[in-house]
Amino acid sequence: MAIRARIDADPASIASLIGLAEEFGVSASKLKRDFFSAFATCAGAYVNERRLLLGRALIEREGLSVSEASYRAGYGHPTNFSTAFRRRFGFAPSQLRR
Repeated sequence: MAIRARIDADPASIASLIGLAEEFGVSASKLKRDFFSAFATCAGAYVNERRLLLGRALIEREGLSVSEASYRAGYGHPTNFSTAFRRRFGFAPSQLRR
């Protein structure tokens, strides 16, 4: 599915599912419904997962600070990234830098 490929290519640039739906010429509800039918996960959850994985890779592989990685992964504030990261991975992103 082209929408999933678009998310995978640059999850940080997805400002909203509405914007993503408009980009592909469908309604947000159709995007959500079709995405779930195709992949058995919510589109919003998938975007968040890809952002967290991107942020983690930026810290681990490129040695970026947590703040810089959070902004590059599409988060508006490092605290939001850190909270979501801790929920997903079970430890703070700052622990990757040790």
